[in-house]
Amino acid sequence: MALALVLYLIGIPLYSIPVIASKYPEIFPAAFAILFALSIYGKSPSEGPRHNLLKMYLVAMLMSYVTIAAVAAPPGFYTAIASPSTVSQFVNEVETFRSTYTTLPAMSFAIFTHNLEIDLLSYVPVAGAALFGFSMMDTSSLVWAAGASSMMAGNQLWYAYVLSVLLAPDTFTEFSSYAIAVVGGYALYHALSTGDRRGIWISLALLAASVALLYASAMLEAWLILYVGA
Repeated sequence: MALALVLYLIGIPLYSIPVIASKYPEIFPAAFAILFALSIYGKSPSEGPRHNLLKMYLVAMLMSYVTIAAVAAPPGFYTAIASPSTVSQFVNEVETFRSTYTTLPAMSFAIFTHNLEIDLLSYVPVAGAALFGFSMMDTSSLVWAAGASSMMAGNQLWYAYVLSVLLAPDTFTEFSSYAIAVVGGYALYHALSTGDRRGIWISLALLAASVALLYASAMLEAWLILYVGA
C-alpha cells in the first residue's frame, strides 16, 4: 500500500506537465502494476508463505480499495479532460451490456466469463500480480473518469458513482476473488521454487476458491443490477 501511495504522490505533480500528462493514463497503470507485483513477490521464496497468506490477501485487498478510492483519481481526471470519447465509450459499453443481458442467468454468466479471464491471469506467478495491478488501475481510472465527466457537466453528486462502486457488496466479493487468486499464484510460485508438493495443493485450493467466489460475485452483481438498479 505504501508503494501505491508513493506512486499517487509522485503522479500528482507529473500530471501537471503536459508532455508527461499525455502518456499518463498508460504509464500510471503500468508503473502501478510493477509496484503491485513487487509488493507481493518482494520477499524471498525461501520464507514459508503459509502463515503469510492471510496477510497477503489483506494487503492485496487494501491496495485494491486504496486504488479505486484515491490512487486512480489523477489518471481518471486526465482521461476525462483529454479524452472524453474514452469516457463516452466506457459509459456506452456499460449501458449496452445492461440492455443486452436482461435475465439473471444470462447476465451473471456474461459477468463471470469476463471476470474469469482476469482471475485466471491473476493466478499466474509473478506476471499475474502485475496484470491484476494493471487491470485494477485501468478499470478504476475509467470509473474516476466517468465521475469527473459528471462533475464537469455540473453534477454536484459526481462522486456518487465512484462511491457506489467502492461500497458495492459485489465489489468486495470480486476484489476478494482476485486477491485470493494472486495469493494462490504466490503459493504456487513458492511451491515450485522449493519443491513443496503440499504447497501446490494449497495453491490449487485457493484457485478453486477464487473461481467459486467469482461466480457468486457475478450472481450478486447481476441481481443488484436487474432487481435493485445498482
